Amino acid sequence: MSKGIIQLAAIPALAGASLTHGQMYAVNNSDMQSAHRVDQLDQYLFGLPESDAEKALSELFPEIEVGRRFDWYSVSGSAMTEVDDSDVRAPQALFKRVTTDPKTENSTKTVEKGLAMVIDRSMVGAHTTLEREKRRAVKQLRNRLARIEYRRGLELLNASATNADKDWTDADADPDVDVETNVDSLGEPQDTVIYSRTAWSKRRAAYRTKDAANAVVSDHARMGMSEIADFLGVKEVTKDDLPISKGKKDGKAVTYTDKVISYFRGEQGVVSAEEIDQLNPTSVVRFYTPADQGADGVSGNKWGVLEYETERMTVVAVFHYSKMVATNTKNIKKITLTA
Repeated sequence: MSKGIIQLAAIPALAGASLTHGQMYAVNNSDMQSAHRVDQLDQYLFGLPESDAEKALSELFPEIEVGRRFDWYSVSGSAMTEVDDSDVRAPQALFKRVTTDPKTENSTKTVEKGLAMVIDRSMVGAHTTLEREKRRAVKQLRNRLARIEYRRGLELLNASATNADKDWTDADADPDVDVETNVDSLGEPQDTVIYSRTAWSKRRAAYRTKDAANAVVSDHARMGMSEIADFLGVKEVTKDDLPISKGKKDGKAVTYTDKVISYFRGEQGVVSAEEIDQLNPTSVVRFYTPADQGADGVSGNKWGVLEYETERMTVVAVFHYSKMVATNTKNIKKITLTA
């Protein structure tokens, strides 16, 4: 597929704008309709290794590929998780009939999101090339978009969680027991606990200020994340340590401070919305639509790249289609530290 060239004035988001070299700009669906896919940048984007933000995003929020419009299901009941002796068949009797849990169908669509960066070709230095600058822009844009998605996932967990306030500066505070109680209190499966950076620091301070001669306190003070996970009875304990900053214009910084959230991440190998049920009651899912949408480009890539040109400016845009959904809020719990 050959690269197309259009006038920047034809792009609504950039028309009449005073464009700055190296600056990022938001673009929307209507802006992208007149853009052109670029094979070389598509291939480069597809081959990029995952950034820290992408790894955190995919590890904490299972991903399911869907079309632009899709259905997802919320499940009520517990037929698939009941454990008793009903599987024992008496002589000449039939096996017990089990009905599946009722599902509620919900319809929605993935949302197109993207950012663009302007490259003034007159400012490309002697020690670089335009192609290298475009690749640098693609990498930076994808990383920023991944961070935004990661922030959305944390905010969705935070907004969907059942809250309990705690004060870990109190002399009798026992942070690990508080989190353990929170994990067990709902009677719902939870396999992941996320500490905000501030909560992790306050947990550490709570144990350090206690009597070091107390063996239990001393043990908890030295625990790492895997040992805390064993204590809590979950698969993973992690700390939100991905640097996120507020944007200069209409930006949103992560409001995830003084929080400990427990939830059910579920299986990473889920491939369809129908698999979100009582056997795999995943709390939050990131549904995504491949960027190529069946058109030219790298098939199945989660991210797409576009390029605009004038006689002196090149604008590179990276975009994707996704939708974060809280598919099961019953098993999301959080502690908010009040001091």
